[in-house]
Amino acid sequence: MMFSVHSQPGLIGLLLLLAALSGCDRAATPPAPKSTAPAPAQPKPDGLPATAQSFETAKKWLYERVYYDHPKTFYCDCDYARSPGQPGQVDMQRCGLKPRQDPARAQRLEAEHVFPAAQFGNFRRCWREPAQFPACVRDNGKVLTGRECCQQVDPLFEAAHNDLYNLFPAEGEINGDRRDYNWGMVANSASGDYGRCLFKIDASNSRAEPPDRVPVIR
Repeated sequence: MMFSVHSQPGLIGLLLLLAALSGCDRAATPPAPKSTAPAPAQPKPDGLPATAQSFETAKKWLYERVYYDHPKTFYCDCDYARSPGQPGQVDMQRCGLKPRQDPARAQRLEAEHVFPAAQFGNFRRCWREPAQFPACVRDNGKVLTGRECCQQVDPLFEAAHNDLYNLFPAEGEINGDRRDYNWGMVANSASGDYGRCLFKIDASNSRAEPPDRVPVIR
């Protein structure tokens, strides 16, 4: 079985292209030395699709506009309940989901990037060198993470990060366990135990395999 991100409108094709190009770049050349010059925020490119201006807004739209009439988690098909402005809670008992290690996060509803943000962000300067962007350094000297910095100063990253075609309601612990792993086949012996939800993760190979019912990664 082969896994890939299912073709969707929006920025998915661009994300795949950027990730592929970044991989080629890393293979061909050694990491560039860090620059000491302050970096300006990136101008907004022409032709970007209209996406939410923040991740909080993207999550609100995901739950209240896209899944408002179908409150089911993407990976394990669990029901969830959520009030506007509040974090959602997954009904683990009804769908047979079991926590692997963190019961509190296991029942927390989270918005999952099916194509991980790290894979389309980690080659961008704002991700690698957030301290070089004045907008990413707080008055107290605290530096934002690379992801937070890119959301502040990189309109292309922000549009991709908040693209609803790449976001799905997910079970919190599975979202965390999956990290930024690629999709692929996972041996049963390497699988975590999530009860009746047959989501498998092989951390040693940085790979995850969703249940067969999940349609987007085929």
